[in-house]
Amino acid sequence: MKFLAACLTVSIVGLTSARAGSLQFSAITDTGKIVSFTLDTAVSNTYDPMLYPNLPIRGVYLGSVHDLNFEDTHITVSDVATTPGVTGDGRPLTIMEVGPLFDTQSLSLFLLFLDSTLVNPLQSDPSAYERSFVPFQSVLFPQTPPPRTHVNALLSLRVTEVVPEPSSLILLGFGLAGVIVVRFKRSRAA
Repeated sequence: MKFLAACLTVSIVGLTSARAGSLQFSAITDTGKIVSFTLDTAVSNTYDPMLYPNLPIRGVYLGSVHDLNFEDTHITVSDVATTPGVTGDGRPLTIMEVGPLFDTQSLSLFLLFLDSTLVNPLQSDPSAYERSFVPFQSVLFPQTPPPRTHVNALLSLRVTEVVPEPSSLILLGFGLAGVIVVRFKRSRAA
């Protein structure tokens, strides 16, 4: 019985360690190609005005982007910087830059959202990003080299919640619990 309790504890720990708060972003460019990345909305804002004194940035989420992909470029881990802004007609917006922070030669995205609440903290509601996305004004900057000949306007954005995979600890715990139940039944039958 103690062993069964230990197996259940391992299963519960495995359940709580599954990554929550991740969103999958997919955008279509003006050339019909897809750019995608996963945003971990649980990453804390590390903005410090002492580090970025002359920049309008208000959100710095280091390592919050995973698997940034476009054409032949794949960046495993990257960053997000957010800045509040206002449109010409006075509507609040969020500017979100996705890509390695301050690396102008890397693949990066410049996304505009007509929602000022996306600045700090990162929102975990996928519909907040989809409904406030500003197409054509949001752009993709391809990786250099080769030299950039243009930027790609982003025409549409799809954001979905990432469903966490069951942890291997959960599977191990259930497997061990099954072995214990079978052994317990055999010992009672004998």
